[in-house]
Amino acid sequence: MDRDNTTARRQPDPLCFRLVAGDRRQLQHFCTAIAEGARPWRSGKTRIWQLANDAGEAFYVKEFYHASLRDTLRHRLRSVVRIYHDAEQFRAAGLPLARPLFAALGGSRWLPTGSLGLEAIPGPTLERYLIDHTDAAERITAVQAVASAWGQLTRAQGFHADPAARNFILRDGNPADPWFIDLESIYPVPWVPRPVQSHRLKKFALSTARQVAKRGAPGLSPELASAFVDHWAAAAGLRGGRWQRRLTREIAAALDRQMVLSRAVSQS
Repeated sequence: MDRDNTTARRQPDPLCFRLVAGDRRQLQHFCTAIAEGARPWRSGKTRIWQLANDAGEAFYVKEFYHASLRDTLRHRLRSVVRIYHDAEQFRAAGLPLARPLFAALGGSRWLPTGSLGLEAIPGPTLERYLIDHTDAAERITAVQAVASAWGQLTRAQGFHADPAARNFILRDGNPADPWFIDLESIYPVPWVPRPVQSHRLKKFALSTARQVAKRGAPGLSPELASAFVDHWAAAAGLRGGRWQRRLTREIAAALDRQMVLSRAVSQS
C-alpha cells in the first residue's frame, strides 16, 4: 500500500468482537471504516491492509472476500471468529503466533468471510531471510527454529495447511525466533496421518528452495534436510525411525535436484 498516504488510526480493541457480539453488522462496519481510504498492501484470495495506530505502530487487517466452496472446505467451515479463538488457544499453549486483534464476520456466519485484525511482527519472512543470508550456519539456525516451532504446533494438535516460507516471520531478523502469521491456515486437529505430515514437510522444503533460487540466491544445501526433519520430529515428540530417515533422504534428494537445476539455469 502507499505508506505515505496512510493516516494514523486507533488500535482496534482486541475484544471488540465480543463487546458487540449481538450486532455483527456494526462490527463489520467498524472494520470497514478502519480500512477506508487505504489500498491493499497485498491482494490475492484475501486482501491485506497495512494500517497504523496513533503511535505509528503497524497492524494488519486481512479481509476474506472469496466465499468459494474451496475456501469453505479448506477452512472446514471456520468463521473468522473461530480462527480468532483457535489462535488464542494456541498462543495460550506457548506457540509463537501473531496476536489476533479482532474478528468480524462477513456476509455469512459459516463461510470464511469477514475481517481479521493481526499484530504486525517486525522482521523479514523466512523466504526473505534465506535470500539475503547465504551463510550456511545462519540458514541452518533459521531452518531449525522454524522446524521446532512447526513441531511444537504438531505436538499441540495443530495442523498447518499452508506451510510456506512467506508465512513465517523472523522477529527483528533473529533466525532463532520464528512466528506464525497465516492464522487461517492453522487449525486444531486430533490426529494427522504420518504420510500427510511428511508430504507437508517435503512440500515446504522444496517450495522454499524454489523460491530462494528464483530470487537469484544460492540454493538450499541438502544438508539442511537432516536438521529440518530432526528438529521437527523432536519438537513434535515423535520417535525417530525408518520414516524419519526415509523422509530425510527424500528431502535431501529433492534439494539436491533443485540445486543442480538452479546451476544449469544460471549457466545457460
